[in-house]
Parts: sequence; C-alpha cells; structure tokens
Amino acid sequence: MILLAVALFAALSYAVTQAGRSGGKDISDEDARLAASQILQHFTLLEQTTERMRLMNNVPANMVDLRDGASAPNSLCITVDCQLFHPDGGGATAKNFFEYAHPDIVEPQKGQLAAELINVPEVGTSSNDIALRYIVMQDKVCEALNDKLNLPGIITHSDSGGETYHPWSGNVLSFIDSSTVRTYGDDAGEEVLVGQRTFCVRRGSQPWIYHVLIPR
Repeated sequence: MILLAVALFAALSYAVTQAGRSGGKDISDEDARLAASQILQHFTLLEQTTERMRLMNNVPANMVDLRDGASAPNSLCITVDCQLFHPDGGGATAKNFFEYAHPDIVEPQKGQLAAELINVPEVGTSSNDIALRYIVMQDKVCEALNDKLNLPGIITHSDSGGETYHPWSGNVLSFIDSSTVRTYGDDAGEEVLVGQRTFCVRRGSQPWIYHVLIPR
C-alpha cells in the first residue's frame, strides 16, 4: 500500500508539472486581467533593473546579455557585469508564465521568457530595438494586456518584406542593424503599434506579447 501510494503521488506530481509546462486551461476574464498585470509588472521590473545595471556597470546596449530560459548568451558579454540574470550582474530573476500559455498549441518556448531584436517605429531612433517576449499566450491574456494599454484587443501581424526572426544571442553585431528584423507598426492594421513599447499581436493563431527592453 505504501509503495502504491508513493507511485500514485509521483504520477500525480508529474502530471501537474507537465500541465504547468504545456500551458494551463482556459482562464476567466478576471484571471486574464491578473495575468496581464503580472506580465506588465515583470516587464517594468526587468526594464528598471536593466537600466540600473547598464548605468552602474557601464554596459552598452549591444553587450547586454539576456541568457535565461529560451535565450542564449550574447557573445559580446564576456563578464558577469553585463548579464541581466546573474547575481553579480543585474541580479534580476526571470519569470516564466507557463500557466497563461495557450493549452492547445504545441510550442517548446510558449510562456517562456525570451529575447529578440525587433523594430518598432518611433520607439527610440530608427535603429532596431532589443525586446523581451512571451509567445503563444492565451487569447484572453493577450486581449487583457492590450486593453490595459488602450490598444485594440486583436492586432494581427504577418511578416512582410522578408522579415525574419533575430534572437538576441550569439554575435549580435552581425545582425543588430539588419533591415530584415520583424517590424511592428509598419503594415496596414497595426499602425497603433507605432511608438508602443509593450503590446500583444497575433501571429497566425498565436498571441505573442512583446516589451521593448532597450529602445535604440
């Protein structure tokens, strides 16, 4: 009986863990608003921590290292001083939101914090921007976040003009000024994103949440 109980407990623990990582069930409107608030608060904290780290450690934008979870190291960062999530660098803690990810879409990085180079017109200069993101989130979370930012609930984006994915990792100098990064706000129907640092867009059937961490 004891062995059976142990086995059942282990199976239950595994099931709960897998459910958390694969995305939770559909949530209520109230929980969606709470999720949006939590995500926005986390973005704000990471932005403030990044600014402090860059100022205190004299870290230029192209050396900021966002290795954690789904993001790989920035090869220009060779000490811990420029690592946002290192205790002796920025000292920040990355938070994933697996419980708010879409439950019916299979994607290894969904709900996981990652970093990407994008371009949002009128955020900073015309240079590309360094952004954080949570991909494949639940529709209600996407809509609740946009509502808090006075944006339309549904903003559809499709890559145009040869836009491609540029992760913020590796030798960033090879693509930091690329003209093919994903641009948000330059196509019909997404003009509301011009000058907007935080937003959620639907890429196909997948809601992606972005926050420009470092405008350039």
